[in-house]
Amino acid sequence: MDGLIFGLVDNGVVLAGMYAGIDIEGWVAKKLGKKSNPLLGAVIGATGFNTVSDGAAAALDPAMHGMTLGVMLGCVIVMFAIPVVEKFRGRKNEG
Repeated sequence: MDGLIFGLVDNGVVLAGMYAGIDIEGWVAKKLGKKSNPLLGAVIGATGFNTVSDGAAAALDPAMHGMTLGVMLGCVIVMFAIPVVEKFRGRKNEG
């Protein structure tokens, strides 16, 4: 069944990270400082960790052979929307 290993590894990495207490969101929020949007740490942490788990899953699933770079690049490209959304959210909160 194509994609089974991808799904198992993808969610397995996320689950293992959560149970291991990996707090990427908190770390990112601390690095961004108190003046940043409190949601921003969670957004960057979640999308970044998703990139890692998707990449690991694509690398290990034979059905995804040769797609690892594309999957990870696709995840990263979407992350470029974060500053744009933050800019518009900031304008909305000012007005």
